[in-house]
Amino acid sequence: MNSSFGIEKFLSKDETPDGREGVILQFWSMYNESKSLKEQIKKFFNEVSIRIRQDILSASGGTTRIFNWFDKKKGNEIYVIDTKDKVGDCGGGYETVIREYGRECYKIPLMMGYDFKIDKEISIGIGISGANLWFMCKDLKTARIAGRKAIDAIKKIEGVVMPFYVCPSGSMVGNYREIGPPTNYRYCPTLKGKIQDLKLPEDVTSVPEIVINGLNLNLVKNAMKVAIKSVIPINGVKKISAGNYGGKLGKYKIYLKDD
Repeated sequence: MNSSFGIEKFLSKDETPDGREGVILQFWSMYNESKSLKEQIKKFFNEVSIRIRQDILSASGGTTRIFNWFDKKKGNEIYVIDTKDKVGDCGGGYETVIREYGRECYKIPLMMGYDFKIDKEISIGIGISGANLWFMCKDLKTARIAGRKAIDAIKKIEGVVMPFYVCPSGSMVGNYREIGPPTNYRYCPTLKGKIQDLKLPEDVTSVPEIVINGLNLNLVKNAMKVAIKSVIPINGVKKISAGNYGGKLGKYKIYLKDD
């Protein structure tokens, strides 16, 4: 089970509980309805906890504070997990539980002379992941402009993230070895004249992909809508498409021509 994350929004000092600048992060992993939800949540938070311990606690200079920021108005909260075992017990036995900003948190002493703090409870929900857009462009310069325009438009939609920002590979679906899915080679411009089943239009030489995850279906649809509208005026965007994968990517279908 591999997890990913994305930045939803940067926060000003007026928007955070402790009056410091912050950022909303969303962590994601695949959910299989045919398997035990409890076991999947356990594995998921195990991976998230590694990112917290190694990428936030250990690499932030010691001053980062983690709040549970789950928006119940937009997302479907299904589980609340205690962060004690995977993060809260990192103090060598000298961690403590305190209450501040109206919530309980674990306080972990650090060598920097500062205590790392994380909320005692973190919410987990089921959202929509893997929505995508392809911008078929005449050249790389146009693709970069289109990618940035789409990213800027989507950033205005709260509750969604783009875990890969502008993705260059357009992965395929299927059962692959541990390294993961390969690039979607049928749409790689550098393979023109080298493979017979290339599916690119003749006048397209660059295809950026934007992958979108969101707390609910309507948020994802709206993010796709504003992204499409943002690139339509760009000269050199020849076609807007998406990875369909025969409808096997998931149970939700979002059609690009929908309102």
